[in-house]
Amino acid sequence: SDLSRLARHDALTGLYTRRVLDDVLVQEIKRSTRTKRGFGVAIADLDDFKRVNDKYSHDTGDKALVELSKVLRSCIRSTDTVGRWGGEEFLLILPETSCAGAKKVLERIRIAVEEINIFHEGTKVLLSITIGLSYRHGSYDRESMIDEADKALYAGKRAGKNRVVCYQEETAGCSQ
Repeated sequence: SDLSRLARHDALTGLYTRRVLDDVLVQEIKRSTRTKRGFGVAIADLDDFKRVNDKYSHDTGDKALVELSKVLRSCIRSTDTVGRWGGEEFLLILPETSCAGAKKVLERIRIAVEEINIFHEGTKVLLSITIGLSYRHGSYDRESMIDEADKALYAGKRAGKNRVVCYQEETAGCSQ
């Protein structure tokens, strides 16, 4: 029904909602714990989104989020999951991958976002994205992975935005 679709998909972007992402995360963590394969969780945040809304308009801001969601969908692998985490934040779930593999997908997204063409009264709206990644092997819980992805995201923001940062590389070194 339309109602259950609405509960599962964000109205603006058509991406999964936070509730669905939580379910997928639980499933993927179980699977990864079983298979012992590497697993990534990333939080992507549109840089200076408040400025886009204030300088241009909320319609332009919405358009940016819609275009971003198209980029996210087209850049991920069929086994990956993406959804709207809240506001201008998006969550990516990247199962069965190496740290380098996860970063390659995220870097592809970062570059594609710079190439989004949105215009406001003839002016190109420049967009960029910062992405924080938590990459783990074996057992872990969703709270700590989301927390690590969030910390990596903020490290990327502090370092100047428009970049992909892996929490494990920043702290202890990323195990391939």
